[in-house]
Amino acid sequence: MTKEAEAILELSAQIRQNLETYVADEQLRTRLARMTDRREQIFETMAETDALVLELKQENINLSQQLTKLTGEVRKNVEDIASVSRQNMIVMIAMVLAVSFLLLVVLTTIISRSMQVSIRGFKHALSEMTPGNHTVRAQEDGKDEFSVFGQFVNGFLDKLYGILKAVRKKQISLLTK
Repeated sequence: MTKEAEAILELSAQIRQNLETYVADEQLRTRLARMTDRREQIFETMAETDALVLELKQENINLSQQLTKLTGEVRKNVEDIASVSRQNMIVMIAMVLAVSFLLLVVLTTIISRSMQVSIRGFKHALSEMTPGNHTVRAQEDGKDEFSVFGQFVNGFLDKLYGILKAVRKKQISLLTK
């Protein structure tokens, strides 16, 4: 109980003790004594309730402090987890980029070598055709553009050599006549 509540109860006790001095009528004095007792009981109940309210307020303050502390810990944990997740995501993206780059380099190398082989074949075929070798043919086996180009070149050469044969036959027949 607080000092103020104790002081009020002391004043109430003094009123009860001095009732005989201030009130002469016995009935009125009894009635006032009962009222004073009743007020003291109400006041004591109110004082107990106040004490309980103060206790609950203190408990609420303690719980609020604990909640604030726990919230801070949860926030820190969430930030730590988010940071780790961010770092993991960056590592994964870097790995995907590295693998993609490696795959790009490997595919570029394979395609480049395939093209180099086809170009060398064309170069060889053209260098053999230049001095007059009519038996040389470009590569047609494959599924790339060079194979298609080789088919067209070979078709052109077949027609050209056919025309040259026809011209030679005419030439020989003209010379023999």
